[in-house]
Amino acid sequence: SEFQARLPLSLLETWVVKSFSGVPNNRLPPQNFGMFSGGVSFKTPQFSKIYRVDPVKDTQEVELCWVMPSLLDLYRSKPHHYLSSLIGHEGKGSLLSYLRQKVWVLELYSGNSECDFEHNSMYAMFTVTFLLTDEGMKHLQQVVEALFGYLKLLQASGPNERYFKEIQTIADLSFRYEEESSAWDYTEVLSENMHFYPPEDYITGSDLFYEYNPQAIQNCLERLVPDRVNIMLFNKNEEMGFDQTEPWFNTRYCVSEIPADWLESWKKVEPHPSFTLPQPNIFIPRDLSLVPLEATVEPYPVKIRHDEQSEVWFRRDVKFEQPIAYYYYYFISPLLQLSPQK
Repeated sequence: SEFQARLPLSLLETWVVKSFSGVPNNRLPPQNFGMFSGGVSFKTPQFSKIYRVDPVKDTQEVELCWVMPSLLDLYRSKPHHYLSSLIGHEGKGSLLSYLRQKVWVLELYSGNSECDFEHNSMYAMFTVTFLLTDEGMKHLQQVVEALFGYLKLLQASGPNERYFKEIQTIADLSFRYEEESSAWDYTEVLSENMHFYPPEDYITGSDLFYEYNPQAIQNCLERLVPDRVNIMLFNKNEEMGFDQTEPWFNTRYCVSEIPADWLESWKKVEPHPSFTLPQPNIFIPRDLSLVPLEATVEPYPVKIRHDEQSEVWFRRDVKFEQPIAYYYYYFISPLLQLSPQK
């Protein structure tokens, strides 16, 4: 690998000490604003509104945002990652599956970016963003209503340890078999982690799920309610009535109260009958041991299956010996050339 040193670790350690031991250590703890965490962040008249914004990009999006107490101390269980995975699930019975069937939503993004602004010692932000179709714009209230219906399902079902263990296993596998990144980038990540985690978790603190904490999950769920949400709607339609301009980027926008009948509808909504929790993932590997190499390995892919509809070629990796497979699909169809429309 171009990023992997080929020198002994002891020698590399000597060089690091020689190069960086002169950097002064002020022995100060990381900045912590936890003293302010007892209050409610963003408790201002400007929050819990609908902001209609004229974006630079021609897009139709709605972003719902909630503010929670700081989650930094919950890095071992990561309740926001658990909720993000459930809300963003795309399989059968999911929120996105339902909204796509209605042709209201193209994509859904959920969670917390863990940048300093959204994830710090004072508060944490949790957002759900929908990329809307034209029909979705016309049914904005129902799109958001579907979200609160799915949240109602999660609240009624309670934390699910089986699902937590699945994302825990996937995170562990992703960490153990992660492809190498740039040494510069990885050093930056570790330097940032030193501000948030104890020394024993500098390397794994941002990636792994150490423990199941159902109470932390429930606490986060209880905050995802209509009365606490702030809504940002991005659309270039002049009918939005943009009547204000912010001073930094001259972005036009307008602000209004969330209609009372919308809030009441979102509070009373029940989960859609199609909503279900994700089914057990049968594709999560349990045995990662490699099949023994044959005496001779072909240098090029060989055909292992051939029928009227398809053929499959395979080549065994003999260099890296990792439990990782790469699939390449090549579709050949005359239908694409039948007419310009196709």
